[in-house]
Amino acid sequence: STMSHFVIILAAGKGSRLNNGKIPKQFLELRNLPMVMHSIIAFNKADPQAKIYVALPTKYIQEWPEICKKYDFSIKHKIYAGGRRRLDTVSIGLKKIYQLSSFPKQDLVSIHDSARPFIKPEFVLELINCAKKSSSAVPVIKLKNSLRNIGIGQPNSSFGQDRDDYVITQTPQVFLLDEILESYSHLVGASIEQPKKIFDDAAVYDHLKNTPAAHIIDGREYNIKITTDLDYFICEKVYQFFRREK
Repeated sequence: STMSHFVIILAAGKGSRLNNGKIPKQFLELRNLPMVMHSIIAFNKADPQAKIYVALPTKYIQEWPEICKKYDFSIKHKIYAGGRRRLDTVSIGLKKIYQLSSFPKQDLVSIHDSARPFIKPEFVLELINCAKKSSSAVPVIKLKNSLRNIGIGQPNSSFGQDRDDYVITQTPQVFLLDEILESYSHLVGASIEQPKKIFDDAAVYDHLKNTPAAHIIDGREYNIKITTDLDYFICEKVYQFFRREK
């Protein structure tokens, strides 16, 4: 039996921190192509056999074929409507994939935020190879800024934190399908509000498992998440840097 590689690209968010009027950031152009398409291209180059699923906002489902036609975009992928929260969107995607998977205990799933367009096929393959060995792969980078914890104690007290105790997670994050699905089912099935400390798939994975925590590897500094107007403004420069780097 051969392992299947599934990909969920999350493009269902509203992008509310970007002031660019009506268009969610994942559909803004970067180098004459909607941002989300850059991720599809990278995964397809890394693994032409990958089964790619793209989660879109409900109102984009109808017009997506038109958008693909407009940009002459023909890489094979499937689309589905995202849920209310990121948590729900991933969960919906995982359930779809699970129904198609013959070997969920060995199939891998990569989960990626479309607001991170700067990923290279080599990086994707590095993550996949790590996940084959360690059953998960999560890219991280060190913090450049100092941290302050404002959640403890009195309203006006805050505490400096040792930044070496923390890393910033990126996507794509890669997991064994049955393990990440079980983690999500546990969270979503409990119909609890999303726990405060859960911001990414690795945190969902760690929340349930008794086995070792998600396996981390070095991320890429240029793998930025385009969240604000400033990020979108500088992303042209980041693109030039990204083209030069390994």
